Amino acid sequence: MIDDYLTRNRERLRWFDHYERYGRMWTAAFPARTLREIVPGDIDRYIAKRRQQGLAPASVNRELAFLRRVFNVAIDDGKADANPVHAKLSFKENNQRVRYLTDDKEKRLREAIGESQWPVVAVAIHTGLRQAEQFHLRWEHIDFATGVLTIPRSKSGRRRHVAMNEIVRDILRALPSRLKSPWVFPSATGETARDARNCMNPVFLPALRRAGIEGLRWHDLRHTFASRLVMTGVGLRTVQELLGHQTPAMTLRHAHLSPEHQYAAVQRLVCSPSATTNATDGKPAKVAANGPAEVRVLPSDSSGGARSRTADLGIMRPSL
Repeated sequence: MIDDYLTRNRERLRWFDHYERYGRMWTAAFPARTLREIVPGDIDRYIAKRRQQGLAPASVNRELAFLRRVFNVAIDDGKADANPVHAKLSFKENNQRVRYLTDDKEKRLREAIGESQWPVVAVAIHTGLRQAEQFHLRWEHIDFATGVLTIPRSKSGRRRHVAMNEIVRDILRALPSRLKSPWVFPSATGETARDARNCMNPVFLPALRRAGIEGLRWHDLRHTFASRLVMTGVGLRTVQELLGHQTPAMTLRHAHLSPEHQYAAVQRLVCSPSATTNATDGKPAKVAANGPAEVRVLPSDSSGGARSRTADLGIMRPSL
C-alpha cells in the first residue's frame, strides 16, 4: 500500500524524497504485516521507540501524518477498515519560539564556516528562503535584470517572487556553478541539486560548534531575515509577502524585537519634545546605544492565534 501510494502521488508530492524515507521507515517497522493487522498499540509502541531514539515530537508527528494519510487512502480504496493512527497519538507542538542570528554571532559563524561555504548561508540570511526552496533553486529562476528570484512552487503550492538585494546579486554572480550547472547550489557532479544534509552535517553544524553558537538551526536564518527587516522598520505586511506567509499571524512571530532594540525604542520618548528634561542641565537624556548582540530565544506569543498549517496532502507542516 505504501508503494502504491507513493507511485500514485509521485508528481503531487513536492518533496518526494521525504515521503520515500517515511515509507521505508514504516515498511521496516512492520515487515510482512497486512493493513488490517496493524493496530493502535503498534503505533504507540513505534512512537515510544522513536522518542527513545531522541526524535523530536514534530518529527514523530510528520511520520505519523504520512502513515495516517496512507491508511486514509487505503480505506477509500476498500483495502482497510479503520485507521490505527489516531489523532490523539500525535504530540502537541510548540512553534512559538523564534531564534535569530545577531551581528556578533554572524561574524563568528562566517569565520568558522569559511569563505568558500559562506555564500549558501549569506543567501539564506538575505532572502529568507526556506531550506528546500534555496537548495532546489535553479538558475532559470534568477533574473538579474529585475533583481527577482522566483520560487515556482512554495510551501503553499503557489509561485512567489523574492527581491534580491545587492549582497545576494553579488554572491550569485560570483558562484562557480553559474553557466556550469542548472542548479544554483549543485551537488559535486553538478547534475543534481545539493542535498541539504550534505551541507548541514559536514559544514553548518560543525561551524556552529566552532563558533560557540548553541541552539541555532538552519531555519533560524529565515527568522534572522524577518527579524532584521522588522527591526529596520519594514512593515509586517511587506515582511509577510517576502516570507511567503499566507496569514499575518505567522509573520507576527517575528515582531518580537531584541531587548536592546526595544530599549532604544522606548528611549526615544526621553528625547521627545514632551519628555521630562534632566533635572540638572535641562536636557533630555541620550538614547542608549545597542549593547552586544546575542542569539535570542524569544518568548511565546500566546495571543498570536496561529493555526496549524499543512501541505502536500495533509502530511507535512511547512516550516514558517
